[in-house]
Amino acid sequence: MNAVIYARYSSHKQNEFSIEGQLDECRKFAESKGYAVIGEYIDRAASGTNADNREKFQKMIEDSKGKLFQYVIVYQLDRFARDRYDSAIYKHALKKNGVKVLSAKENISDDNISVVIESMLEGMAEYYSKELATKVLRGMKLTAQKGYSTGSQIPLGYKTIPVEVGMNPNGTPVFKHKFQVDDKAATVVKDIFEFYAQGKTVTEICSILNARQEKTVKGNAFNKNSLHNIMKNKKYIGVYWYADLVIEDAIPRIISDELFEEVQQRMRTNKLAPAKVRAIEEYLLTTKCDCGECLDFMRGVSGNSKSGRKFCYYSCNNMRRKKCNKKNVGKTELEDAVIDKLQTEVLTDENIELTVTRISAACEKERNDNTDIKRIEKLLKDNERKTANLVQSVAECELPDIRKTLYAELSNLSQAKLDLEKQLLSEANRGYPMLKPYKIRTFLKSLQKCDTTVLKNRKALIAALVNKVIVYDDGRVTIWCNCGETPYSIDTNLIKEVECSTKIDLVSPVIDDRGPER
Repeated sequence: MNAVIYARYSSHKQNEFSIEGQLDECRKFAESKGYAVIGEYIDRAASGTNADNREKFQKMIEDSKGKLFQYVIVYQLDRFARDRYDSAIYKHALKKNGVKVLSAKENISDDNISVVIESMLEGMAEYYSKELATKVLRGMKLTAQKGYSTGSQIPLGYKTIPVEVGMNPNGTPVFKHKFQVDDKAATVVKDIFEFYAQGKTVTEICSILNARQEKTVKGNAFNKNSLHNIMKNKKYIGVYWYADLVIEDAIPRIISDELFEEVQQRMRTNKLAPAKVRAIEEYLLTTKCDCGECLDFMRGVSGNSKSGRKFCYYSCNNMRRKKCNKKNVGKTELEDAVIDKLQTEVLTDENIELTVTRISAACEKERNDNTDIKRIEKLLKDNERKTANLVQSVAECELPDIRKTLYAELSNLSQAKLDLEKQLLSEANRGYPMLKPYKIRTFLKSLQKCDTTVLKNRKALIAALVNKVIVYDDGRVTIWCNCGETPYSIDTNLIKEVECSTKIDLVSPVIDDRGPER
């Protein structure tokens, strides 16, 4: 069997180590399974939240049509896609071409419990925000309180300088990076605020700056997003914001309070200006809802009746092509019926405990040692050794120019250490360790009793529990869940009412833009 590897890192603050670590694990995984790796697709500094913008990822999807490989191996599922809609859509596209996505780190197989694990990973990732480890968060807050950089992107107009703040137990100095105004870049920031306060539009300001060949902090031309990010940044009035901590006058200011507030007021006014915007509907069963008559998928569609009333419903893809006579099904009615079934019959106390037991056992069996953590810890030890050697060299050197060079290298090592510590924290929060029994139980219990009028809760219920929903024209609706092998059925009369409610004369139908072309 042939396989390709897909790897990416999402930030300019990460480096080639992130990619090499992923590739190394994926190669080992392929070798253990007897797969021949015939290619590698690598996206550098590419976010996982929008797969459409990843060049190598899209090339991999296109190349899969040639049927030269049967597997795509990723380090972890979040390397493939973080957004569950993207994940489902592109996995289906690959599946249609005879290609399956495999996770080297999570080692998810093809059995039923593995489907549950994958759904839990995706559902819980969307339901919970990332939590920083208490010890590291406390340290970062102390760093921020004193006005030192925590390692995030330095805004345009600032630079950082190393400051010795203490000594490690082994005698090596500890450096922090303090903010300092970069006079040349700060002039650009001042111009942006003053231009906007004077009444110039964002487009006009971008044209002026780009004509002057000014660059953003990332070295790119200015656009609307980069300009808005600058004008909303409170660092320019000395406010440092880290997590839930807000520190006034923590860093040197570039803009006066009066000018900053004038710009904020104009931005608020412009935001409230009338604009024609089409509301985006969330079709929660996208990628999971199939037609019971022809087995093609059903996509979200909206349309307006002649009276101007808007209707949203699920429509068979083949029906739109006049190859199926499946009736449309009301979006809200179908989703409400599915969610009610999940809460009342699927998420019983007995089923929750059974699911917790099965997932916990599978995780314990499949969990591997995190080799990336060991690798990062080794790099940290190497960094500590190099730092100690440099400190010794500084102490013994009497030439000012060489000492200056050595101090600069110490600063680089200090920044590298900060980056490695952040990577170590990120790795510690990845993968199966989050799927501990009490967390699975707490998650499922919260879904069992959650307010289903809240969109976040509705999405989490369907993401974690629903594998497939099949809708028939005789009124039957069958729900196949990830945590069981027996399908659930919805009351026939309900669906008949749903179908009757959507027999309207619709004009100007609009297809859900996020629906998959499967």
